[in-house]
Amino acid sequence: MQTPEPLKNKKHLDIAGSKVPPLEGFREAYILHLADTTLILSQRNSEWCGHGPILEQDIAITNISLDLIGQARNFYQYAALLINQSKQSGGLKSPPPGGKKKKKKGGGGGGGRGR
Repeated sequence: MQTPEPLKNKKHLDIAGSKVPPLEGFREAYILHLADTTLILSQRNSEWCGHGPILEQDIAITNISLDLIGQARNFYQYAALLINQSKQSGGLKSPPPGGKKKKKKGGGGGGGRGR
């Protein structure tokens, strides 16, 4: 498969706040896009709660909003799973949290109380 022309000259793309090599991480970004869209739609629908002319319709739109919140949660969980799997496999390379750890010097083990 050939790399699309606009992506040939780019070394990294900014996807979901992290630098990702081209053609990697698009699935994760798409799932995050779906999650964000679903969450925003549920919030917009929930603004209509209590404003409907008929009680039955008002309850129905509220239940639809709750379903959309559940869908968004599932999308976020799936995106987190994909991102963690790609980090473990070496797809997304980021520095460890807290930076590099320095090794302790001296002290030949033991770790006793000094008796």
